[in-house]
Amino acid sequence: MSAEEILAQLRCDLEEGRYERGIAACRLALQEDPNNPALHFEHGSLLRALHRDEEALAAFSRCLESQVYRGRARQQLLNCLRDLIELKETIGEYYEAVIYYRRYLAVEPENGRYWINLGVCLVAQGAMAAALEAFDRGLRVEPRNCVGWFNKGLALVELDRCAEAIEAFDRVLGLEPTFRDAWFHKGQLLLRLPDSFFGLGKALGKHQARECFRRALEIDPNFDEAKRALQGLGG
Repeated sequence: MSAEEILAQLRCDLEEGRYERGIAACRLALQEDPNNPALHFEHGSLLRALHRDEEALAAFSRCLESQVYRGRARQQLLNCLRDLIELKETIGEYYEAVIYYRRYLAVEPENGRYWINLGVCLVAQGAMAAALEAFDRGLRVEPRNCVGWFNKGLALVELDRCAEAIEAFDRVLGLEPTFRDAWFHKGQLLLRLPDSFFGLGKALGKHQARECFRRALEIDPNFDEAKRALQGLGG
């Protein structure tokens, strides 16, 4: 069979759901022509149809140098990585998710949401400094992303950088005043800061914290943590 006939048969196998047969034929053809980008692309498409995304990644990667297949292969490679990320996050394998996020962002570095999601996974691993770098990359692309600012604030809290965390939560509230948890965490942080931060003494910090907890309760009257925090300050 000619190369064109082999490719036509592989595409027919893909369309008609004969994935295993197509994969076997593709591998035989690749033994004869291992650098053929069209074969690698069809191989990747067949593997992806069976959700064998890691193997499909390798196949699509072999097409990236081809002018004809580069655009399609790049998109399919990103689709594979997206599915693998979703799978790993769903089952809580954050270490693997981080690897796939980094591979995705190496190809698509202007995806702000994925930088922020990478940061969240790094926080789950306890890698706060690396998480902050990821949040900053994402927020440069999407400066109005409330979730990014909020998670950056949480990472700063873990590093005991309370004043910077408050700034991050203030960015959230400037963008979305009904972000309940930003009010709550800001209130908690105000109680942790030293007297010197407020200038007029700790009483001012307690007053501001009380107002934060009240705002959180205005948004969600059933927010028990805010209720307890407010009761601890005398209501």
